[in-house]
Amino acid sequence: MDRRNRLRRLRLAARQRGVLEVEWFLVPFVDRHLDELSDPELDSLEILFDLPDLDFLEVLLGRRDPPPGVDPSLPAAIRMVRRPGVDIRWPPDLFLDTNQLRRGSVVDKELVLAAEQIQARVRELAAQLSTEFTGKRPLFIGILNGAFIFLSDLVRHLAVPVQIDFIRLASYGASDTSSGRITMTKDLELPLEGRDVVVVEDIVDTGLTLRWLVDQLRSRGPASVKVCALIDKKERREVEVEVDYVGFEVPDGFLVGYGLDFNEDWRHLPAVYALKK
Repeated sequence: MDRRNRLRRLRLAARQRGVLEVEWFLVPFVDRHLDELSDPELDSLEILFDLPDLDFLEVLLGRRDPPPGVDPSLPAAIRMVRRPGVDIRWPPDLFLDTNQLRRGSVVDKELVLAAEQIQARVRELAAQLSTEFTGKRPLFIGILNGAFIFLSDLVRHLAVPVQIDFIRLASYGASDTSSGRITMTKDLELPLEGRDVVVVEDIVDTGLTLRWLVDQLRSRGPASVKVCALIDKKERREVEVEVDYVGFEVPDGFLVGYGLDFNEDWRHLPAVYALKK
């Protein structure tokens, strides 16, 4: 490959890898200094760009030694954008903690449910619920924070009038496993006595939280309590709990997207992904 094509390919690679704060020094460095680099320095850049996302960022941020074949001074030169005629110094507190990066856009993830697949199934669930609640006005209860996207899409496809309320329960901390300790941090605002209730949940796995909630709701005298979950992970079940309407059954794996989170990240994604550890 001639030098011109090599430089063009590296500029493109820099923009593809220039994420978050790294974009502030990687892309400017390439734009300003790529033409000045020797062939061995270009070799080093190519090795860097071939690293997985997280390894690439940790090397560039100085949190890991460069791999063999990479000039040890190159990551620091990129990070500080220190070349003749350039006086840009990025203070260290602008650099992200790589523990945060593991929860950000550069973490490896695998698509589990595509956005189109989710929306098609939501419409099917709405049609089923509309049929079963014809002539009634059920109360849909969304469990915050995870169910808010699923609930909002679901109720907009219903053909029956509904009321909506929310409840928030705490059972997950900054971890990828359930703590098993359940507390209510936001109670309902509407009364349940005599109402047909549909609990809308993003995901059911151990069943501990859901069974606790259903028992609490039934103690308030509703006519019925049904459960609608986007995802059911039956193989993680620890207690018996009935899920009346299920969007998808998914094998074990930590899922994010479409309301599902890890440490409050990833909820905004339109599809569902499994994080790779």
